[in-house]
Amino acid sequence: MVAIISGDVEDKGPVVLAVTVSMIAASTLFVFLRLASRIGIVKKVSADDYCIAVAWTFAFGLSFSICYGTKLGLGAHKSDIPSSWQSSLAYSEYAFTVLYVCFTETPV
Repeated sequence: MVAIISGDVEDKGPVVLAVTVSMIAASTLFVFLRLASRIGIVKKVSADDYCIAVAWTFAFGLSFSICYGTKLGLGAHKSDIPSSWQSSLAYSEYAFTVLYVCFTETPV
């Protein structure tokens, strides 16, 4: 799953993309099933369900920015990334860094 793009330097972008997509897909399934059971079976939605939905939204944003970054060279060696992609990749890296730090390092 790791591609070699120049010489012996590995491109880890495909692995990053596969892990990110599989994790957001799994979390989407579990959040959907929880909300469906709370709404359809229990017929009661509480504050924790809203918190889960908000957290999933931020997780989706984080996953999207990582997936977008892999299309711009995230996971590849810096010398193999075209210079025209550098600024877009930097914005993507900034976006997922902000989302990661703000929502994982926040004390509860």
